[in-house]
Amino acid sequence: MKHLLYIFIAAGLMFSCDLVPSSNGDFDGFWQMTSVDTLSNGKGCDTRETLVFWAVQKRLLEMKHLATNGTRAPHIFFRFERGSDRLVIYDPIIDNRDSSDLIVRDTSCFNVYGIDRVPDTLQIVTLTNDRMVLYTNRLKLTFRKY
Repeated sequence: MKHLLYIFIAAGLMFSCDLVPSSNGDFDGFWQMTSVDTLSNGKGCDTRETLVFWAVQKRLLEMKHLATNGTRAPHIFFRFERGSDRLVIYDPIIDNRDSSDLIVRDTSCFNVYGIDRVPDTLQIVTLTNDRMVLYTNRLKLTFRKY
């Protein structure tokens, strides 16, 4: 009888956990920005050496710049909504581990990430398990997945 009680308790604990999988599909993961192209003039820039990354999990998008020249751009977290052909980012917060996180007021810190404004809607042109291409109102952003 005691063993049966333990089985019921264990089963109750296992099935009471709320394990909600992400519905982001290929969008989830760690992305490195590999190029930025200006739509108005077609000029591009290889950004692999600048070490700009986007990390996606659930409903959170983290943008970070791992600069090798000693400067450090802030890590920024965004909430997002994704449809089949669009990505809307909003509610940016700067990750400040030394004290409380900061709500972003100055959007100029987004420039290194290819973002001009918030909220912003980006067009999803390509999204596979290893490549992503997004368009903003003025830029084409290309990423590879790690």
